Amino acid sequence: MGFFFYFADLNYKIIYPVLLGLTSACIYVVKKYFSNYSKTTKDEFGEHYFFFYWLMFLAESSAGFCFLIKQSIFPVKINNNYQPKLKFFGIHIIFYLFLAILDLSSEIINQMTYDFFSNTEENCFNAFQVIVLIFLCKIILHYKYYTHHGVGLGLELLGFVVLSLSDLSKSSKELTYNCYLFITLSLIVQIIFSIQECIEKYVMDTLFFDPFMLLSGEGICGLIIVSILFFFLNDITCIDNSYNICIGKGKKVEDFIWVIKYLINNPAYFIYYFLLFVLLLAFNCLKMVTTQHFTPLHRYIGKDLRYLLILILSLVFPSLLDNNKPNILLSGIGYILQFIGDLIFLEIIILNFCGLKNNRKPEVI
Repeated sequence: MGFFFYFADLNYKIIYPVLLGLTSACIYVVKKYFSNYSKTTKDEFGEHYFFFYWLMFLAESSAGFCFLIKQSIFPVKINNNYQPKLKFFGIHIIFYLFLAILDLSSEIINQMTYDFFSNTEENCFNAFQVIVLIFLCKIILHYKYYTHHGVGLGLELLGFVVLSLSDLSKSSKELTYNCYLFITLSLIVQIIFSIQECIEKYVMDTLFFDPFMLLSGEGICGLIIVSILFFFLNDITCIDNSYNICIGKGKKVEDFIWVIKYLINNPAYFIYYFLLFVLLLAFNCLKMVTTQHFTPLHRYIGKDLRYLLILILSLVFPSLLDNNKPNILLSGIGYILQFIGDLIFLEIIILNFCGLKNNRKPEVI
């Protein structure tokens, strides 16, 4: 097989995007299981999206402890060449606020469309994000692309077509105003994610900035923003609960104190959110470390691996998939094509025919 392709000489760090995919799959399984549990018990807790955002930023800010642990084991000199007037962990606080706002806005939109699209449809939006990210990496990070990159991208898009076919026959969505709105919002989310990932990579490369410090600063600023939102939302009562955002009609949009008391009195919810906190911390740390050691595009190894793992697990636990279940065989072929396309595009699989090997960039990952 070496005549046609071979695997690049990669070091142990390639395990980061693999662990990223495993962690992402665990987050999906935990959220799906508890969503089904909440529907079964029919309690009054509701979704509490803003509490989830608060927990997400709390997990990100906790990355600072990971940095302290890493510094105690492998001490590295912190870069002090960049000294803005209003700095926080060595970077201007406006920059952290900007990243936190990007993160929060994308998560809000993502949560709005979470129950509307299936896994297969969500993966199709990721194909759009890959194209946007490739373009932004070219503009912002000055990446160069060669023929084998086109082959890898072609396989990813072919996988996208196969995935679309696997879900097409079972899709029952009507093209209503909400459908067009959610599609537009989902495309906007992919653009926001791409911008954020390129900016994070640029900062880590140009300022030699530690990924855990960057993540922690973003998380702390996000906590401040969400806490301010909590303050105002606590005084707003629910009028319409169509999207299950509120606790219930006639109640407040959010009540942080009520949520904390409810978690204390209901151990199942407390364990769920604690487990989610640990998984979010691990996921965000792995995401940043993957970007630091490789490129933002390497995150897609984790994303495609996540969908492939969920599909495999759904064979044993059918409830993991949405009610609109895709064709398992076509979905599997589509995810595998996308995964192989990732490996070729990111030069983990080196094509060795038709002169493609000579098109590799000089540096080896």
